[in-house]
Amino acid sequence: MNRNLELAKEKLVNEGHKFVLTNGDEYITSSDIGVKPLLEQVRKNRKFKGYVAADTVVGKAAALLYTLLEVDGVYAKLISEKALKFFEDNGIYCEYLTKVPYIKNRTNTGMCPFEEAVTNVKEPHNGLIVIKETVRKLMGDKA
Repeated sequence: MNRNLELAKEKLVNEGHKFVLTNGDEYITSSDIGVKPLLEQVRKNRKFKGYVAADTVVGKAAALLYTLLEVDGVYAKLISEKALKFFEDNGIYCEYLTKVPYIKNRTNTGMCPFEEAVTNVKEPHNGLIVIKETVRKLMGDKA
């Protein structure tokens, strides 16, 4: 796993991706930010046992989605305390560069709406419901 995690980190850092998922042979990458690339994978209903991920920002919402995807490990450039605790509680290996109390929203005026929405969620499937509802609220009529 550590070799694959290093490969994922290299792609994240050196190739400018925001999200990398790999098993060492297959690479899934995205330049989208937030939970969007994770939601895309969840919608495909594919499991990623044997895969690891590298991500720029991992809050608790992302941690819930990674758990649903069944990844073996995650590297985050920036991770929230609640995300790290969730990974620890669910047996998902995690490395990170910087840990913060919570993920901020895009204007740095408060907590990320996804982080805030799932603060007290303990079960990944319930988290997915809350995350989808938050997307609908944020998108308004566009969802």
